[in-house]
Amino acid sequence: MGVLLPPPHIRYRGSEEATEEEEEKKDTCYHFQVKLLRTDYGLTLVIDGNVQFTEKDEYIYHEALVHPAMAVAKDPETVLIIGGGDGLALREVLKWKSVKKVYLVDIDPCVVKLGMGKLRELNNDAFLDPRVEVVIGDGKEFLEKRDIKFDVIIIDSTDPGGDVSSGGLFTESFYQLVKSRLNKVMVTNAGKYGSEEFQRVYYTVSRVFPYAKGYYVNVPSFNGEWGFVMASTSPLMVGYVNLPEGVKSINGDFLYLVTQGVTPVNTLRAVSESDPISLKYFSGVELEDGEKLIKAFNLPSYTVGVTNKRVIIGEKEIGKARVVVPNKVKSVVERKSTRVTRVIVALAALTYYTLFLSIDASGVDVPLTELIGIASLPAVIFILLGLFSAKKVRYTEINDIFLIPDEHKEVYKAIKEVFKL
Repeated sequence: MGVLLPPPHIRYRGSEEATEEEEEKKDTCYHFQVKLLRTDYGLTLVIDGNVQFTEKDEYIYHEALVHPAMAVAKDPETVLIIGGGDGLALREVLKWKSVKKVYLVDIDPCVVKLGMGKLRELNNDAFLDPRVEVVIGDGKEFLEKRDIKFDVIIIDSTDPGGDVSSGGLFTESFYQLVKSRLNKVMVTNAGKYGSEEFQRVYYTVSRVFPYAKGYYVNVPSFNGEWGFVMASTSPLMVGYVNLPEGVKSINGDFLYLVTQGVTPVNTLRAVSESDPISLKYFSGVELEDGEKLIKAFNLPSYTVGVTNKRVIIGEKEIGKARVVVPNKVKSVVERKSTRVTRVIVALAALTYYTLFLSIDASGVDVPLTELIGIASLPAVIFILLGLFSAKKVRYTEINDIFLIPDEHKEVYKAIKEVFKL
């Protein structure tokens, strides 16, 4: 995507701060950018600069993701979807009459909000089905904390190389966790078929599960063949199966090829926390040759990526990003007015004005300086209370210009360490 112009609502040193009312309107999105656009392909969901689906051909992706695993599982009753907050994979799962319970766990409430709102027609009101339970949270944490086993686990995450937040869903340790919660079959999105990231995902899955298959479909809006990996502790076999009504892009022949095909792999590098899939983008900004993400932070209003070359900051309120090459950084504390502060200061002004007029109207001969002093005393008390109520906010300041809320100085420490400032 390249370098973007500074977004107009990012706070700079010396500029006017956003009001509290404006701050209350900010989305609580996990990603810095969640946009639903209208394009030549119809409704198009974009997360952090990357297309997630288009209305014209999303069914190709979602049918290929869901139905092979459901068919191999044979009458699955319990299903977990990690990601997929748009409800489109959920729509496909609910077509199987054997399904009794579906958990959908998505980390971003903004995507789920779209799924329950503007995408209702596209997902056939999937969220209204009584079999569905939605959880806003991290998929890995959900598996760790819920001692539940599922017939099918579907990982419908963002692109493994395009989103730092999904990186943990492709590691060997994560697939070990999935295996411990699985009765029958799991399937995951794995990026472009044949790419390095696809091969690493397939190799990692095959280290955990004795039976694994990679397959793909052609998704025009993704510019080519998109890959998936399906796995189980039992042989991946599918006999004669009646696919649900309304499935358009796959059939029995496709299912047979998926389970019988051989996946070409030219790598022996498993994905792990210490050796993750190389990130291509951060907050919609394409990483340069030789650029590596060192630290990433997801703050309430910002995403911050510290690379070996620069700092990338995404502002969630407007979905824009900019880059800064730091040559100076410091941690600063400022007092920030709150609604309480403003009420107290208003009371101070009102008290001063009222007392001044009351004394002046009483007819008592009081010197002007003494009159001002009497009226000022309670007003000063109110002002001091107002200052005391002001909230202290810690920022990291970069190059004497850019301020990032950084309560625990995590961004500050990362920039100091990486750039030796």
